Amino acid sequence: MLWCGLRLDRNRACLARKRSCCLALIESLGLGRLSRQMHAVSLRQERNVELSAYRKALWSQFGSAIDMLANAILNCPNNLWTDQSRNPQYWYLGFHTLFFLDLYLSGTEKGFLPPPPFTLSEMDPSGRMPDRVYTKDELTLYLQHCRSKCKAVLQTIDEEGILLECNFGWLKLSRGELLLDTMRHVQHHCAQMNLILRQELDQGSKWISKLSETLE
Repeated sequence: MLWCGLRLDRNRACLARKRSCCLALIESLGLGRLSRQMHAVSLRQERNVELSAYRKALWSQFGSAIDMLANAILNCPNNLWTDQSRNPQYWYLGFHTLFFLDLYLSGTEKGFLPPPPFTLSEMDPSGRMPDRVYTKDELTLYLQHCRSKCKAVLQTIDEEGILLECNFGWLKLSRGELLLDTMRHVQHHCAQMNLILRQELDQGSKWISKLSETLE
């Protein structure tokens, strides 16, 4: 009887150890899943922080380029605006820059239409010029339209949007790279217009390093 009692006690102790090990294993697995979930959340948070920083930096520089273009438009006197001795004329440089800013911010040429009174003449493969000269006020309003559009794009773009391929008939880039390319295009023609102002009037637009206006 004593032997049987000892054997029963050993069996109970063995079952208790097994149960304890099973509970420990279950707890360990649960903590492992929790740890992986927390790590995934941490990675998402880090990516969100990086994406937010990218958006803010790009808006600060892109917005600065657009504002410098606005100054180049506003600083041009009327006689230089339509000076026919220049090819292209000053007003056309401003329109061309704004048209492609508007187009590339759309991400696709399908269904694209600029706001009135502007037309799709810039997309004519023959190089057709607009039907008339656009005024400084008209281009200023177009610039405000493009600036608001740029800000809206950068407020909402996500990781998938940055990697999305934008395929124009003459250009194929990811959305993220297209934004950088478009900013360079704005600054290129803005510099061209400022050079004309410097040559003709000995004045240019003030350099804007960054915007004080936030993206939010």
